[in-house]
Amino acid sequence: MTDTDTVLDAEYRMLIRSLHRETIETIVAVESWWTPACIRIVSLGDYEPDQDEGPDSKSAADAVEEQWRSVVHPRLLTLVHGHPDPDVRDAADFLAKRLWSMILLLDVGRRSRSEDENTVAVHLVHDGFKRLHRAAYHAPFRISRPAPRYDGLQVGNTEPLPGRLLGMIQQLQSKGALGDGHPLRGRGIPEAVELLSDIFFMPEEDRNARLNGLNVEVPTTGESEAESDNLKFGFAP
Repeated sequence: MTDTDTVLDAEYRMLIRSLHRETIETIVAVESWWTPACIRIVSLGDYEPDQDEGPDSKSAADAVEEQWRSVVHPRLLTLVHGHPDPDVRDAADFLAKRLWSMILLLDVGRRSRSEDENTVAVHLVHDGFKRLHRAAYHAPFRISRPAPRYDGLQVGNTEPLPGRLLGMIQQLQSKGALGDGHPLRGRGIPEAVELLSDIFFMPEEDRNARLNGLNVEVPTTGESEAESDNLKFGFAP
């Protein structure tokens, strides 16, 4: 290691630590939006169309969505596009896409979801917060600066929407295993979400190899599927 590397590593650590408070404040703001208002509505599957007021009303759902679009999402994107630590960027990107899926529940024009699909969606958000908490905590303790690898592309698009992920979980359930020989416990959705989330955080080659090893169909973005009535793979418009 050269003297220049030592200086750059020290400067990188100083930069990360200078951003730490702002990073945590952003995470707290996003999580405060998620709990209790948003999670309450999505856990119910939708708002109550007959209620004009109250936490389960359309007006409450509209307020949650407006806050997402005007405040929460832009603030989360500052981590996705601006944080120097790659683990923080990736975790924030996945969380942003998973929360975007929640906004679909607040849109009257979207299809209704099954209880299992709602459960998958909620556990994906919880898993996303866990990964972002962990990344933000560990970032100031890096000894050496990571090699630059940000190409401007958002990695969260590699993960299927909750309905697709539920289909993959059902494939695992039909095989009687989560992977590594362990049987699913009960409905097994939280465990399966964590397993598949670990996989989708992998680089593409490792991700596909792991899915193939589990004998689970690897999602694709074929043209015929994009033209179908189902939502496309990932979160691309």
